Amino acid sequence: MKILATRLNEVCKSIIPNHQQGFVTQRSIADAALDILTTMRNQTDITKQHWMLFVDQKKAFDRVDHTYLQTVLEKMNFDIRFRRVIENLFSNQEAHIMDSGDISTFEPLLKAIENEIQGIPVQGHFFKTVAYADDLTIGIGSPSDWNRVLELFHIYESASNAKINESKTKLVPLTVMARRVELTKEKQFTKIAKQEAITILGYEIYSNGTHKKDLWTTVTTKIKNLTDKFSQRNLSFRGKILVANSLVLARIWYAAYLLPPSRKQILNLLLSYEHGGLQAPIVSNMLNARMLTVWTRLTTGDCLWAKIERNRISSYLKQKRDITVLQSLTSNPIKSKAWPTEWKPYLAAWKKIQGKITANHNWPWKIEDLKVDEKQNIDFTVKNLIGILRKRTVAPTNTILLTDIKMDWLFIKANNNKKKDILWRMYHKALPLGYRLQHISATESGKCLWCPEELQTIEHFALECIISKKI
Repeated sequence: MKILATRLNEVCKSIIPNHQQGFVTQRSIADAALDILTTMRNQTDITKQHWMLFVDQKKAFDRVDHTYLQTVLEKMNFDIRFRRVIENLFSNQEAHIMDSGDISTFEPLLKAIENEIQGIPVQGHFFKTVAYADDLTIGIGSPSDWNRVLELFHIYESASNAKINESKTKLVPLTVMARRVELTKEKQFTKIAKQEAITILGYEIYSNGTHKKDLWTTVTTKIKNLTDKFSQRNLSFRGKILVANSLVLARIWYAAYLLPPSRKQILNLLLSYEHGGLQAPIVSNMLNARMLTVWTRLTTGDCLWAKIERNRISSYLKQKRDITVLQSLTSNPIKSKAWPTEWKPYLAAWKKIQGKITANHNWPWKIEDLKVDEKQNIDFTVKNLIGILRKRTVAPTNTILLTDIKMDWLFIKANNNKKKDILWRMYHKALPLGYRLQHISATESGKCLWCPEELQTIEHFALECIISKKI
């Protein structure tokens, strides 16, 4: 299965349109969600009749008709040998695990919708469809679009054995006028009220593209509950790391791409348990790194949401400050005034990493035009960005202890553990203010005493310091 999927991915980009974000290398679920959110946020003309339809398929994978699947593969010019392998893998199975086979299950419908409806006009572009696997969202720009979508559903169901679950398919009016219009057969679907939230790829969003105000408070509470739950289990150290990354911290990372916390909310995450936080000092850099990956797609990408948001941001800056985006990002200091609220956290992350724009024209730019850490052509991956952000941490002034203290006695077991603990905490800025004032040194540079050219930060202490690991 993995071999087939790997080989198939070499041609996926050319045969699967950009509105399908699932199972294709270098395509992201975040782009699918951002297309939806961007379209929702840009519905300012209340006289327009615009809707979004969140389609739910009834037992999407179980109902795949394999004769239909073979027909689709043949029409897409797949070799007979490949089609036979797919047929042998899936035709006589009772439980269907669709991997390389499912890339075509919804494409005929997507292509028909893309070609035959107008979609929702936004900033000179049109939102028509976006999909992640079997999760399909359709932009409806008029009642005639709606009628054509219903016809295409009927044709597709007849040909493929698929079934649209109308009671779970949600119709979201995006404008005041759309709420007043009653569409054909709309009562067969679930119509979302203005004050009602809808779940988009796991998070509740209102029809104007905003999230609930208590989103990050709720996320923090759920993470604390999960942490307490798993702390009672007898897990190995490796098991604890796996649980933390896949079940606990994943809740933060996923939301950070789409609905990032403000600076104040990030600080709240760093608070102790007693004060309602997660007591996680390394979260800040990790959140910023993820926001920066979205920022690079905004400034350099050609996907629908990036084009629309660039136009909107440029319009905001022109109207409110009469400047271009390039002027805003090359000013010193960079000001977030006039930037849309939802983009201010991303801009703050760009300022945090001290990024620079080297181009002399307005966006979109090339990735080579983005300069970070005095370097161009850097790899904008989360891992690399976290490393840069750690080095960007401001060096503390007047930190503690002189550098001529011998540390060998720390590793002598006979010595008092209390003394070891005090010295260890003092070196890592973890003692109360009164203790630190007694041992302050104006000549201390802020560098770690044991790790060359590394700042004595909480992140360094928690993850990298040699002495910390030994203790």
